[in-house]
Amino acid sequence: MSLLTVTGLSKEFGGVHAVENGSLDLNPGEGLGLLGHNGAGKSTLIKILAGVYGKDSGTIAIGGTETELKTPRDALKKGIKVVFQEIALISEFTVAENIFLEEYPKRADGSIAWKTIRAEAKALFDRIGFAVDPAARTGDLPVSQQQMVEIARALAHEAKIVVMDEPTSSLTPKEVELLFVVIRRLTALGIAVVYVSHKLDEVFEISDTVTVLRDGRHISTRPTAEHTQDSLIQDMIGRRIDNLFPRSRT
Repeated sequence: MSLLTVTGLSKEFGGVHAVENGSLDLNPGEGLGLLGHNGAGKSTLIKILAGVYGKDSGTIAIGGTETELKTPRDALKKGIKVVFQEIALISEFTVAENIFLEEYPKRADGSIAWKTIRAEAKALFDRIGFAVDPAARTGDLPVSQQQMVEIARALAHEAKIVVMDEPTSSLTPKEVELLFVVIRRLTALGIAVVYVSHKLDEVFEISDTVTVLRDGRHISTRPTAEHTQDSLIQDMIGRRIDNLFPRSRT
């Protein structure tokens, strides 16, 4: 059974379709590359999955059960965590405080169990194999470590699906390597990862399947191994690359 099935999804703004009859299918432990040029509908689709936008029509089913994602809290409760390019953390809070922001563990007297929070945060980082100090001020961390805090938040909420929106745009090559190690750990744990990127080499390295959107519509979903860079570009722009850049005549 599919972990996530999106069928006939549509969303428009001011009469313009951002997504029209969109579809997506995701299995446990799968790495899915989500591709499309600017304006293809990727951002709208993932914001609907995050509960930021409401859909106009279509269905979203998790584990075969149709569901509504009206708020980000709904999405988290259903096991969907989106890590946006703009990291959504409180910079003045510690790492551990951000991870358990929605619900802090409490002592018997009702006070916050600070030692428990830090210990559980460390255990989450151990699961993904990435060391971050739970007591560190989040705003002092580099972007790569803030992404790990977001991923740890996903694990704390027992997320089944983690969506990463252009996650390497601000990372160094070494940080990209470490991110890929963490993504592989997540998929090994049975967590599905949706990887949104314009960098085709990264998509080939990290994804099992690729879904392409164009002009808000679903164009193709194929195993990554069946694609070449040229075939992906053709799906994204709707034309063969040799037609887009014909050879000059002498």
